[in-house]
Amino acid sequence: MATVHGPSIDAASATKDREGWREVSCLYKVQGVTGSGLAVMTNALNASGIPRMGQTLAGFEGLVCTEQAPDAQGGGVVNVRCRFERIGYEDATVDEGPGQARIRVGSSLQQVTTSKDVDGGQIAVQWPDKPDQGGTVTVGRPHTVIHVLRREYGSPLVNSKAYVGKTNLPNQFRLGGPCAVNTWRCNSISGDSSDGGRTYDVEYEFEYAPEGWDQTVEYTDSETGKLPDGWSGLNAAEKAGASHAVPCYHLTSFNHLRF
Repeated sequence: MATVHGPSIDAASATKDREGWREVSCLYKVQGVTGSGLAVMTNALNASGIPRMGQTLAGFEGLVCTEQAPDAQGGGVVNVRCRFERIGYEDATVDEGPGQARIRVGSSLQQVTTSKDVDGGQIAVQWPDKPDQGGTVTVGRPHTVIHVLRREYGSPLVNSKAYVGKTNLPNQFRLGGPCAVNTWRCNSISGDSSDGGRTYDVEYEFEYAPEGWDQTVEYTDSETGKLPDGWSGLNAAEKAGASHAVPCYHLTSFNHLRF
């Protein structure tokens, strides 16, 4: 059974720009390869541990394998050099120049239940000589979505795994303009191919939450399902302990998608 050693990073091949890593090459040594002639090369490339085309490289976010170059050394040893590149908009579009992606933007109201007023204050009602009582209301909140459709070389599988379910780092989503951290979430990346996988029409969906995508957890009364009476009497530290935001999504830069 063939054994793979590596990768050995070729530091001289690594390039980086303001978007992040652009490309890098790695060398893998495959030992115990069987066969003769072309079969040796094929068996080496199929060995477990050799990156497949489109596979990512740990430590180099946004790069995918675009080239495999096997070199037989004899004695069942094959060196495989793999090149990893960032496949973005300017590299991937087919028959369309920059700016030809189709973009659809829209906002609508979405009904949500909240225990906060428009300024973020806790909703409470009062009765003479009784503790304050928390309350909830159902309101319409803006629901903003951006859809992007463009034709790309290769499968969108790598990008879908890397970006779906992530939210943005500060100002790291060009289509969203200046944006605070954790306000744009990638909901989906999907693609259809009509030429056997050579090109794909890929659709991206991003959703905006101006207050961020963290979820608020509140201490609730087991009988009423609401905040216990007496919220207004709590000090700042007690209020922070009774109601606070919980991070729910990992952060990333959507600028690597090069919209």
